[in-house]
Amino acid sequence: MYLVMELNMSARTTLAMPTLGLLLLLAGAAPADDPPSPAAPAAHAPSARELIERVREGGYVIYFRHALTDHAQIDKDREKLDNCATQRNLSKEGREQAREIGSAMERLGVPVGEVLSSPYCRALDTANLAFGRSEVRKELRFGMGADTKETAWLASKLRDLLSKPPEAGSNRILVSHSSNLKEAARVWPRHEGGAYIFHPLERNGFLYVGEIAPGEWGDVALP
Repeated sequence: MYLVMELNMSARTTLAMPTLGLLLLLAGAAPADDPPSPAAPAAHAPSARELIERVREGGYVIYFRHALTDHAQIDKDREKLDNCATQRNLSKEGREQAREIGSAMERLGVPVGEVLSSPYCRALDTANLAFGRSEVRKELRFGMGADTKETAWLASKLRDLLSKPPEAGSNRILVSHSSNLKEAARVWPRHEGGAYIFHPLERNGFLYVGEIAPGEWGDVALP
């Protein structure tokens, strides 16, 4: 388990650290036995420009919720995930959104290392359209509706990925789902296509730094 703290510094962050079987929330967060809740907006959260300047230097984990999907579709089979016909998939707008995010990150000079994805088609398509490659990780699969044991396992594995530093000079990309991040870091990914930035601290867990909304990558012009 992890100790999760929201710290009011120059920018509000969430710090997750390993603990001995306890999940404590400080700074006014909900008790540990309550379900995770959306992080409150920061009064002085870093802007998209500031966050992009940071990730251009590498050393971060960037968690993407998959791009826009067709909500007329539903997930009918959670076992055979290589069959996209039984899943909720990216919409036409979502496919374009993924391409635009990848193009903007390349234009901005954001270094991309490993790209790890949920096995769901909407996540894999997001990763491949944005970055041209992906590695499937079963621990990033959609956690909504999982039993208590599996939910805890998925959260633990995701915290490990958020805590592990990427290769020097790069950022690790994770493409997954909303509920997974909520369970692991108490951060609710509101936007499909949103990017949530974490600073890995190895055995000390991770810091949640801030969010870059899907359209903000293309709105920022940097030298």
